[in-house]
Amino acid sequence: MSFGSDLANEVRLVKGSVSFYEETQLVDKGKLTVRESSIDWDGENRHFSLFYPNICLHAVSRDPYGGDENVKFPHPHIFLMVDGERVWSNGEPPPSGSGDNGMDIDDEKDSDEEDGDYGTDEEKNTFILRFVLPDQRDLDDLYAAIAECQSLNPDPEDLSEDEFGSVQEFENGNGGEDSDEVDPENFTDD
Repeated sequence: MSFGSDLANEVRLVKGSVSFYEETQLVDKGKLTVRESSIDWDGENRHFSLFYPNICLHAVSRDPYGGDENVKFPHPHIFLMVDGERVWSNGEPPPSGSGDNGMDIDDEKDSDEEDGDYGTDEEKNTFILRFVLPDQRDLDDLYAAIAECQSLNPDPEDLSEDEFGSVQEFENGNGGEDSDEVDPENFTDD
């Protein structure tokens, strides 16, 4: 066991008696743990971890319609949009109401607007997850813990080459400083 992995798994927040929904369908009840490296679910029927680079959006939702007049969800909750595999599914298909989330995607392949220079997210599936706490006053604390931990785990695809270079320089001991050599001809001692 390495020391670094212990730090990455530091627990920031634990909430029990949480209800877990996919879209608007109740999936499980259990304990939600926010760690620096992941959000872990330990439920009655399911156990899984969501890693921060797979979480593309998190929010507190108190509005029953949540900005989408087609979907009504009656409980204040933490709302997550997650890319990737349904690690929570136990092999079940997605809920039948998943098309009503206001995020229908046009899969038309012959679009003139598509540019081959840019990658597509066609292979990624996006799912809506909701976590309802027994006390809605705890939603803001849960949101803050997720936001803080997600900032510690940036998606590598979101880093530009310049930002990635700065990270590498910092990790190599250059402190992110510009590594250009000083020209003694133009150097002044102020």
